[in-house]
Amino acid sequence: MISEKTVFDTKIKPHLIQRGKFKSGGEPTGYDALVSNDYMGSSEFEFGALPKSLRAITVDLDSYKIHATDLKHIDGRGLFLVCKDDDEHDLQRVVRNLLNNVRRDPYWLKEPTYLSESLTGTKHYDFEIWWDIENHWFAVLSKDNARQLLKGLKSLKERWSKK
Repeated sequence: MISEKTVFDTKIKPHLIQRGKFKSGGEPTGYDALVSNDYMGSSEFEFGALPKSLRAITVDLDSYKIHATDLKHIDGRGLFLVCKDDDEHDLQRVVRNLLNNVRRDPYWLKEPTYLSESLTGTKHYDFEIWWDIENHWFAVLSKDNARQLLKGLKSLKERWSKK
């Protein structure tokens, strides 16, 4: 059995994870139409880092899939990964580390994710999406939100390919 405080070794080492919430009634025409990002307070999240990650994701978007985790919000919604198949196993471990509030070792997160607080409803955190803007993957509450995210990214890719 996995201890609550087990820290898994991972190849993927997140540093910049953007937190956000899904907009109600957002149309899947792109990321910004669906998600309201939380203000992170660090310059690393500014100066083109988000569009750069979106470009990297849309280039390989055909290899991105939705993967279930064993984590759930207190209201029953599952947590899903939107990532490349090759990264899924490692990211299952990354998310488990983040749930255990591992911020410094083995990672060095610039800002807290509040994943545990969001899933348990403590401290009034209600984030629904976490985006690793350096390693280009998402953790998303609810399969419907994950599907909407993929649709939005596909729409964005189509718009960018016409330019």
